[in-house]
Amino acid sequence: MIEKTLVTTSEELVSILKRQRKKKKISQAELGGFANLTTATISKIESSTSDPQLTTFMRLAQLLNLKIYIEET
Repeated sequence: MIEKTLVTTSEELVSILKRQRKKKKISQAELGGFANLTTATISKIESSTSDPQLTTFMRLAQLLNLKIYIEET
């Protein structure tokens, strides 16, 4: 079953990315290596102390096998 989650804030998106990373048992260092980012950068993103560009969110989502949809309301 495919789970869909409504995301309305960047914090919610970060939470989903972090949860998916842990579900896949990927360390911050491993994800950073896959995304060409440092472990510190992944940590800052996950703790919401960094405001990454949309391209970074998209790259991380892709690496974690997540899709992002936009729906007109």
